[in-house]
Amino acid sequence: MGSGNLQDLACLFAKMVKFRYAFHIASPLNILLCENMPVGKDTISQLRSAIAFALSGESSEVRLYFETHVGLVPAINEAIVPQVEASFANPIPIEADLAPLYVDASEWKLDSSNQLPSWPGVQFKRPFEPIHLRKLLVHNMTHALVGYLGHFAGYLEMSEAVLDPEIRALVFDAANTVANALYADWRYSDTQHREADHYVSWILDRYNNPELGDQTTRVCRDALRKLEQGDRLIGAINYVVTHTLNSNTAAVAESLSGILIGVAAAMRYVTDTGCAPEGYADLRERVISRLALDSRYLDEAERAFNDFLSRRRVAPMHSS
Repeated sequence: MGSGNLQDLACLFAKMVKFRYAFHIASPLNILLCENMPVGKDTISQLRSAIAFALSGESSEVRLYFETHVGLVPAINEAIVPQVEASFANPIPIEADLAPLYVDASEWKLDSSNQLPSWPGVQFKRPFEPIHLRKLLVHNMTHALVGYLGHFAGYLEMSEAVLDPEIRALVFDAANTVANALYADWRYSDTQHREADHYVSWILDRYNNPELGDQTTRVCRDALRKLEQGDRLIGAINYVVTHTLNSNTAAVAESLSGILIGVAAAMRYVTDTGCAPEGYADLRERVISRLALDSRYLDEAERAFNDFLSRRRVAPMHSS
């Protein structure tokens, strides 16, 4: 439903808390929140505060029950789920090779056994941040790049776009840049993909699955959110910039050129779809204010994106 909409569930969760308390249910309730949470924004705390506010008129016992018996648990599922038909007339396609479900062990409310559950396909992780960062800044970032560039190249399906040689090379380089930075900072040896290159190959190969019917238009939607400071595009750029110490800035920017081109593509998409009523120039200023790089590197990316468009015979974008 999107991480920005989680607080809309606060009243529903509050009703669940009151129901469970009324029936004296002693076992904890753990709610898995499998959303792409932005970096640096405590979405879970905001949701917990919203639920607490919805319970503010209840007794202190109910409010204490919420604090002690309800876990709001971040989770990461790397499965690719395409657009679901509103009528549910057809089965939802799933991947044959199921991705693991990672769950934040530190937020899980334990039952009387005082043990974490042992479930097939589920891995409890502490700390959870490395898993979150890898999913958002590598998986979601590359998915967005394939989507935006594929859209402007005229592809309808993600499985077609990822096979385009130019798009695949750009996305591959972008993925490796971010993945290498993450694997240098965090330990992933206890995950399914212990090496950065293995993880990158795994996610890119999975985009090439025509049976999923994953469309570029689905991936491109909600572009303004994806251009936020802590989200997949700018968040990935800023992570590499701030975690690559004592390095040549121009060289770091060059390694991030693919993601910057993706930012330019996302801005063009926002403008084309009328989601930025203030216009491209104002949107561009907002994006520049969020980047941990000088604006000249975005200038270069915009020129590179215009070259990409010209090769695809699409009208170039303009900064005003």
